[in-house]
Amino acid sequence: MMNYLIIIGLVILVYAVFKFSHVSQAKQKYTIIFALAVILLIYFSFMHVANSAKIEVNSMAGFQKAVGLYFSWLGTTFSNLKSLTGHAVDMNWNINQNTTSVKK
Repeated sequence: MMNYLIIIGLVILVYAVFKFSHVSQAKQKYTIIFALAVILLIYFSFMHVANSAKIEVNSMAGFQKAVGLYFSWLGTTFSNLKSLTGHAVDMNWNINQNTTSVKK
């Protein structure tokens, strides 16, 4: 139930920003939409991590535990991306010498 209230609140906030700020430039609109997408991504990833570990975020102790677990999960994710990128860079991307050319 709380998830739907937060999503509805964010939609109302975005609507209010568009309605009352008279945003006329497309760049500002895209910035707001991007910021909203990032906020939703952070929220849903946080809730996924907390629910996977079966942590109640309603209490302060549970919330602190969930935040610590979330940042640990985020650090592990960045570490895995760093490792993946390093392995991709270290690969030999040159064409093999044994490759035969295709005749037309």
